[in-house]
Amino acid sequence: MEHLNEEIWTVPSQLLDRIGPFQGICLTPQLYLPELLNPQNAKFLPRFVAENDPTYKQLIPYCIFTFEDKVLRYFRGSSGAESRLHRLASIGIGGHINRSDLQDNLPDKITYYRALYRELNEEISTPNSFASEKIIALINDDSNPVGQVHLGIVHKFSLNSPKVSSREADLINPQFLTPQQILHDPYPLESWSQILLQNWHSIN
Repeated sequence: MEHLNEEIWTVPSQLLDRIGPFQGICLTPQLYLPELLNPQNAKFLPRFVAENDPTYKQLIPYCIFTFEDKVLRYFRGSSGAESRLHRLASIGIGGHINRSDLQDNLPDKITYYRALYRELNEEISTPNSFASEKIIALINDDSNPVGQVHLGIVHKFSLNSPKVSSREADLINPQFLTPQQILHDPYPLESWSQILLQNWHSIN
């Protein structure tokens, strides 16, 4: 499949060990971001290699959207690129940083944000502007095969309006719910969403 041949931004897993290893959520992302987004630590790997090599972490901008006290929740379709997440509920929108996102062949902060907004524009429509955006956490979950090769950089977007619609066939039924409604819903959540919602009080 074509997406497996794309080259994506990774960093050595040992980078986390050097700065400070953690499992689950980290609420001090500012301690890690300078090294995570340092071009000297970046390595572009074919996705089919990176998905099976836990010595590297794929950087994933993981964006959550809030309106008042509610969080956007959606369901992943069955034809998305990551088969291990099919049919799970999620509160995170984002994706990989590709070599095509590079500017001047330098994987820097500008490249990162270009990839972030490219992913968002591909996946959702928010007719009203964002009230605010900030990085609130990192997620590292080595308890499962997906988490072992990914590192989430969590962005919180506060919206002026709950008007959000999907632009992707695999992003199904987006709606705003309270964190407790999502956690107590019978639909299974992907692990990163579980981690965030279980720590929602600390995040806010």
